[in-house]
Amino acid sequence: MTNFVTWKRDTHAAARAAWERILDHSTVITVRRGSITLPPQTVRVIINGGAREDHDLRRGLDNTPALARAVVFGVRDHRDVPDTDLKRADRFVLHGAEYEIVFVTRHGGEVQAVCEARE
Repeated sequence: MTNFVTWKRDTHAAARAAWERILDHSTVITVRRGSITLPPQTVRVIINGGAREDHDLRRGLDNTPALARAVVFGVRDHRDVPDTDLKRADRFVLHGAEYEIVFVTRHGGEVQAVCEARE
């Protein structure tokens, strides 16, 4: 049986580690959820599996808009930092491209959201 005190301590440790990774390459996004705009949130965003941040959208061979993918990393269950609030269908703008969240997973200490954008 899981010891709740040990699990909670491990979750806090995971949240602290996630927050340190976010702060290493952080960015602030403002999420729109329908007609509501959430307060700005500090997250880490990796675009196209590590593509350069200054050109996150690329054109296909026939010059049609290319699909850009990104993963947003947020914090969860941190003692001093509010949980990152991300849900499917949320939208945010980064480097001139509008991203839509298509999938969200929650792990001990962090939130990860897979996003897509079209030029």
